[in-house]
Amino acid sequence: MTSIPEECTPEPGKSPLWLQKLGDKAKDYTSKQWYKDWLATTTSLCTDLSRIAADNSNREGPVLWRSDRQLLLSINNNPGFDLADEKKTQELIRHVFSSGLLPARATGDMGFPRNNTLNEGAYIYANYQPIHAFNYLFESNIPDTVIVFIIDAPGGVINSNNVDHHGVFFPGGVKGEFIKGAFVNIMIDDNKTNTTYIDNPGYFAGKVKEGFFDLIATPWSGTNASVYPDSKITFSPAGEPVGNIAYRYKIGTQVCITLEKSADKSWYSWYVNGYKKGGEGGTLTLTKDDQHLPVVVVYPGEVK
Repeated sequence: MTSIPEECTPEPGKSPLWLQKLGDKAKDYTSKQWYKDWLATTTSLCTDLSRIAADNSNREGPVLWRSDRQLLLSINNNPGFDLADEKKTQELIRHVFSSGLLPARATGDMGFPRNNTLNEGAYIYANYQPIHAFNYLFESNIPDTVIVFIIDAPGGVINSNNVDHHGVFFPGGVKGEFIKGAFVNIMIDDNKTNTTYIDNPGYFAGKVKEGFFDLIATPWSGTNASVYPDSKITFSPAGEPVGNIAYRYKIGTQVCITLEKSADKSWYSWYVNGYKKGGEGGTLTLTKDDQHLPVVVVYPGEVK
């Protein structure tokens, strides 16, 4: 299991060695919001941000630092998690909650991963599009255990080499306090799977209260990238804000969810935790039947 060297572990008041070597140029980093976001979220101070541009000079486009605070999801495909044993898998998830999503390498080359994998290089990869995460969760040709972590964190680098900018790389990983929880899908046998949600007790905004559920809705779709950020999702009634990505409701509350600023409603259907809810576009009414897990993720997806 990956670990971070003691000299790289973030602590209050601790300054990265690579930053100290920059002298007066250090203020070009410390004065920027993206640096403050990185310092708050990273699991490794040895991740040298001054190398990112040079180590990615072979890629088209500039290095873009993320400024929004939208939902992100990180799909686990680390072989260390490919276990059919549910107990061991949950223990590993709780280790991530405690230690964070750790990069495979805490120091050295800062080149972006060749593939968007969780365990390659100095980055943790996350995606704006729930449809990809849930499709991976339910696919039959994947490892027996699949984990999707819900991230509520600032910062990260948007790979401008990715045409639609759907992916975010977190240099040095993501601290556990910025992980809301995890969906896990364990294959019981060749034809049956069990999907559950595990809440992170260390999440900065707290666990889901008993008798309540947290609603996360995003206009990001895997089939129509232009929907975001021109559109937004509205809720009725309004829920209690939780962190930066969720709203809390009592179980049994009927919530009407509408995708605004989308003139053509024929291209999408609503999906709830990966399952299509039927119909084309319009308003989705979330009922008690949709609220059996503590977290409900809603998003538009392809009409099939």
